[in-house]
Amino acid sequence: MEDKDLKVLRHSAAHLAAHAVLELFPDTILTIGPATETGFFYDMQPKVNFKEADLQIITQRMQEIVKRNLPLTHEQMPKDQARTLFKNNPFKLELIDNLEGETVGIARQGDFYDLCRGGHVTHTGMLKHFILTGISGSYWRADRNGVPL
Repeated sequence: MEDKDLKVLRHSAAHLAAHAVLELFPDTILTIGPATETGFFYDMQPKVNFKEADLQIITQRMQEIVKRNLPLTHEQMPKDQARTLFKNNPFKLELIDNLEGETVGIARQGDFYDLCRGGHVTHTGMLKHFILTGISGSYWRADRNGVPL
């Protein structure tokens, strides 16, 4: 598999994980979720910190979303419209304000949407093999004086 293809799979899996978390824990606020050299992560701010036991629940919901075989789409949206879409997410609002240009990318799968540059599989049914390996703490923008996530 090409590195580019692997990155697309990992990035799509990050969206899948975020989608599952929002279905299970709707008060969670998403930040960013990139692919990495060894997998993916998604920083988020849950109302109550996740426990290791939550990984199994999140994994099961991810598998359910995979079975739904939802199409993944990507569109450009005017920044003012994106600000309205993410009005309750201060992290996404900051990202939107820091992006150049008049439009931003929005990824969608079912009723889940996220700010995104793109690079996804065509549908969730392609994401059959993944493992959530851990939960860790972080800070917004990797700033120890910043908001804990």
